[in-house]
Amino acid sequence: MLTLSCGNEPSPRPDILLVTFDTLRADHCSSYGYGRATTPMLDLLASQGVRFATAYAPTASTAPSHATLFTGRDPLDHQVRRNGIPVAEEARTLAEILRGLGYRTAGFTSSFVVHSKFGFAQGFDLFDDDFSDPTKPPPRDFEWNGEVIPGNVFRRAAPETTDRALGWLDRASEHQPVFLWLHYIDPHEPYTVPSHVSDVFDAEAFPEASIEQIVARYDTLIRVADRQLGRLVDRASARTNPDGLLSIVTADHGEAFLDHGWRSHGVQIYEESVRIPLVIHWPQRIRPAVIEGPVSLLDIVPTLLGLLGIREANHDWAGRNLANVLGPGRDDGVAQPVIFQRQTYEHDGLVEPIPLRDIGGKTFGGSVEVQGEMFAIRDGRWKYIEALEEPLSRQLYDIEEDPRESRNLADEEPQLVQNLSQRLANWRLQHAVPTASKFPGVTAADRERLRALGYVDPVPAQPESP
Repeated sequence: MLTLSCGNEPSPRPDILLVTFDTLRADHCSSYGYGRATTPMLDLLASQGVRFATAYAPTASTAPSHATLFTGRDPLDHQVRRNGIPVAEEARTLAEILRGLGYRTAGFTSSFVVHSKFGFAQGFDLFDDDFSDPTKPPPRDFEWNGEVIPGNVFRRAAPETTDRALGWLDRASEHQPVFLWLHYIDPHEPYTVPSHVSDVFDAEAFPEASIEQIVARYDTLIRVADRQLGRLVDRASARTNPDGLLSIVTADHGEAFLDHGWRSHGVQIYEESVRIPLVIHWPQRIRPAVIEGPVSLLDIVPTLLGLLGIREANHDWAGRNLANVLGPGRDDGVAQPVIFQRQTYEHDGLVEPIPLRDIGGKTFGGSVEVQGEMFAIRDGRWKYIEALEEPLSRQLYDIEEDPRESRNLADEEPQLVQNLSQRLANWRLQHAVPTASKFPGVTAADRERLRALGYVDPVPAQPESP
């Protein structure tokens, strides 16, 4: 049930644009201080809207973070604790809420990980996850365990996703507000820059298949997706909605480039893996500002509803409604703890470096040992990471003094470690729910599709010989 919280005044009904960049770490956005001009459109929105300087994903994995984004729930609550687990049908999603408010809703995804079969179509009048392109020859199919895996089900590039979304937007009635979600996969590995895209960051000037070249390609693909963001905002802004366009731009997680010995994401929850951009732009209602205090994808649903003047009865969101603190110098009350967690794995063991197929299967960095679960808490300047079953069981970093998390202070601050560990334990008790099946409804073909996108499981440890 939805009720208005603004007296007799009608609530605003702007068009809403939600864009998620896959695998976009905040410190590779020029609006967050990066040296390369990777995100000119995002920079413009940030200068005219609210930029959250310290925004986090709840985990470094696509499906869990998107499930949190759409439900306003922690992964422990919604139980999408890794890719391949569907969002529960009974979950209350942002798209369902907005459709109930009279919005026309559409979602356009660019990756199989957020396919409709995993529950992400809930609440959307149109959900486009068809990655086939009739104008191009079909990619090679292949067989795995007796199943034929279609070659066109993995991903699609930002320009095509944008074209489809703009086609829908052009057909949408001007008399009904729209909620449009787009997901861009382009910055994700294998970092393949299309031949028609200019080499804006001189990737080919670096040694072939070097980590420097890979990063330059990654940055180029961020720029590709950002250009499509510009097309979206320009077209959506041209609609005649009197309440204007409310745009939210963020990411599902970051990407590691050997910052802590690993390339890719998923197995670590250091800053490079979970710190993301977040910008809210609504010129009709929000003044430009920078909010410093830590926030999370958990906060987006309650904040968006707060901006719309909507209160959902009997719903206690896990995130915070930040609508009242959006404005110059009004970040008081925002600096609250943020919790992270590593995605779950089917079994413990070594996660091996992921080969990049488009550069001859080369790998970067070493393997990562996964033992049990890993959680973290960011409170003020401190970030505490805990994985009690691993040799490095406790890590404590002063993020203000050591933003790259290079000096573990856990042994020097035992009282602080004890306090933060207890708070994590209390939080986990509060969120204790029956553990769902790890892979309900995921076929062998689904698993192979996920592997083709670079998602791998640990190699189980072999028992020692007697």
